[in-house]
Amino acid sequence: MLSQSQITLADQFGEQKILDLTKEIGLNERFLLTENLFDGDAVLFEKTIHRLNNCSTRDEAFIFFKNDLAKTFDWNLKSTMVKKFVKLIERRYLNS
Repeated sequence: MLSQSQITLADQFGEQKILDLTKEIGLNERFLLTENLFDGDAVLFEKTIHRLNNCSTRDEAFIFFKNDLAKTFDWNLKSTMVKKFVKLIERRYLNS
């Protein structure tokens, strides 16, 4: 059984701010997100990540997410992949 401090440390590690989405998203995760959310379009995925990286604020990033991405691809906001993607965006703009 893990102690409370170990769980907290693990939780905190998973909640650290992301400075650059392109460096944070691993090869497997990149493939899964591209296939499941971007209809396999790797170029569009890369352009999207670049745009999200360059948003000035969290609000700007989520406006882009909601008004452009989620609507264009008709994403189910309750799906595991969409939630994973949202979590990455949240971590990118943590404390912003």
